[in-house]
Amino acid sequence: MINDWFTDLSFEIDWETFHKLPRHSAYRYEFKEGRCRISGRPQFYHAKSDLNGLLECTCGHEENQWEISPIEHDDWSELVFLFARAFSRSAPLIHLPEEQQNAAAMALLQRTQNGKDGPLVDAASLLIRDPQSQEPLGAILVTLVPSDDFINFEPEHWSQQAPVGAVKYGWGQPHLTWIFVDSQVAREGLGKVLLNNSAQQLCEFGYSTLVSTFLSGNQASTLWHWKMGFQLLSHVSSQ
Repeated sequence: MINDWFTDLSFEIDWETFHKLPRHSAYRYEFKEGRCRISGRPQFYHAKSDLNGLLECTCGHEENQWEISPIEHDDWSELVFLFARAFSRSAPLIHLPEEQQNAAAMALLQRTQNGKDGPLVDAASLLIRDPQSQEPLGAILVTLVPSDDFINFEPEHWSQQAPVGAVKYGWGQPHLTWIFVDSQVAREGLGKVLLNNSAQQLCEFGYSTLVSTFLSGNQASTLWHWKMGFQLLSHVSSQ
């Protein structure tokens, strides 16, 4: 879980300067005896979108210039450094040295690959590459969570467990577990392309909605979800 990668900071500071520190809503700021302690307090927003609405919102973008395919077993190792670069300027990875950023990326991706975020929807979990260099540029990972639980996405907290063949039987609710794009091409619409192609696959499986989760304080992610047509659920700070 991404919560495990929030690190604590402690340093000397005076009371006046403490109040001038910029705040991030994913952290707790405490002052005691001339020291400031900053610790992780991640909260998450949950949002939901109609898949047909997503297709309408994301259509019209030129996709022929990219190579898009389902993620294969051998692709996962390539995703580690891509993931780390994509989130290197976002909490909590921004506060970690590069080596730990890569370790966090590997752990979080392995969690998803091993089904600990819910059964992976293979056909809707896609990799986008540069067709000439074959360099991976971005990925989308979609898992399934219980239909009646949009707050506790960790399996140990679910009200029901996924059955064998969950995708085949249309169990649960698709969840946008990860979507990330290389920072060098972050404004070229690749996230929209990935979301469009994933939504098409989910519609073919008979699903009608997609749930997503993003960290409070991540303004870029908040804006992206709004642009893509997601609407916040009522339980917006559940963790």
